[in-house]
Amino acid sequence: MKNKWLLLFVLDAALHLLTTWVELPLLNHITKPLLMVFLAGYFISQSNTQHSVWVLLALIFSWLGDGFLMYQHVKPIYFMLGLGSFLLAHVSYMVRFSFFKTVVPIKLALIGVGVCILYGGVLLMQLWPGLGGLKLPVVSYAWVLMAMGSMAFLKTWRSQSIITLGALLFIISDSLIAYDKFVQPITASRFLIMSTYIAAQFLLIQGLRES
Repeated sequence: MKNKWLLLFVLDAALHLLTTWVELPLLNHITKPLLMVFLAGYFISQSNTQHSVWVLLALIFSWLGDGFLMYQHVKPIYFMLGLGSFLLAHVSYMVRFSFFKTVVPIKLALIGVGVCILYGGVLLMQLWPGLGGLKLPVVSYAWVLMAMGSMAFLKTWRSQSIITLGALLFIISDSLIAYDKFVQPITASRFLIMSTYIAAQFLLIQGLRES
């Protein structure tokens, strides 16, 4: 593995997932904030496109979101700050996707967007009874997330399908967080959430670094 930043990211990701699985809180606490730092280093070392700033913003907001969510058990406000940070990360990714010129055929586009809308609606129906006073922020976040997935599909499916896959994994990861928090606990939820999240971010960066 020639790129030192990629090596650091892979090692940190593996260690973080290990400490999530075997429950080593201190080491887990250390490795999580480093994930987006190493991934940003990898992106900067590989990318020279004029739209890189939007990807870096997405990674910065993701880093903030990771940090805030680490303390959501301390005060509820940290969950809201994390939600807001990731919402801005998705918006940043969407702005970057908008510069792609490739689009899918209209019929396929309608199917893809329709699936995202349907999935978002079903997910929110599952979450609704447990949202309490968080209905507005969670619903808003969910539709921004679905919009990010839709735009990734519309703009990158034919040219950079790896980006579409990354967006899909991001939706899965966030869905797991929401279901685990607002519906019922999921077995090994933290491991599943972080493994899909890490894979999502890596695939997005891998696809965007040369685009």
